[in-house]
Amino acid sequence: MKRNSIMITLLLVIVLLTGCNQQMDIEKRNYVMGLGIDLKDGQFVFSFSFPDLTALIGKGENIHYPVVNIEAGSLEEAAVVYARQSNRRLDYGQLQSIVIGRDLIMNKEKMEQVLNEIKENREFSRTILACMADENAYDIIKLDETVNGSIGIYIRDMFENNLQQLPHENITVGDLIIGLSNPEKEIRIPTAAVDETGIIPKIIGYEVIQGVSLQ
Repeated sequence: MKRNSIMITLLLVIVLLTGCNQQMDIEKRNYVMGLGIDLKDGQFVFSFSFPDLTALIGKGENIHYPVVNIEAGSLEEAAVVYARQSNRRLDYGQLQSIVIGRDLIMNKEKMEQVLNEIKENREFSRTILACMADENAYDIIKLDETVNGSIGIYIRDMFENNLQQLPHENITVGDLIIGLSNPEKEIRIPTAAVDETGIIPKIIGYEVIQGVSLQ
């Protein structure tokens, strides 16, 4: 695929070839590539998409692992629930993009809660791309089942490749974290929606948030 796809592929191949101990470590983790965060009845709904290792290294069938949805009070609680269900732990070290639902961005308190949790988790890189879903983040993340490769990579590439056509710069997790400490700061967050075909996301513009929430 594109640059990010190649980097992820090389990383995963290197890890897979570095011995039994690391192979066992991989078998105990699931690497999150795309993360959606929605708000429903005061609870977070986290949507996790994972890489298809076979598709990424170009061998075998292009089989997608299903997106996992977990309703929880925090990222930490969602991780505990996931570990119970799958006997693996979530790993955010390869996360490419985060999609935030509109309802969550309209709730300042909940936005601050989840961003503070991300801020304290060292696995979350400050350079992860962040965008807003026109409606629910899950609607975007579930397209992992229909796009070629990972939805996390697809979203990041989509915004990076269209940067010259957009009236703003892309927003990262780091930008949102800065907004936590500067509630007067205005940020133009790019917005995505499901396109007319229902199988890929599209860019529909941006919205202005102040600090970390819509005003």
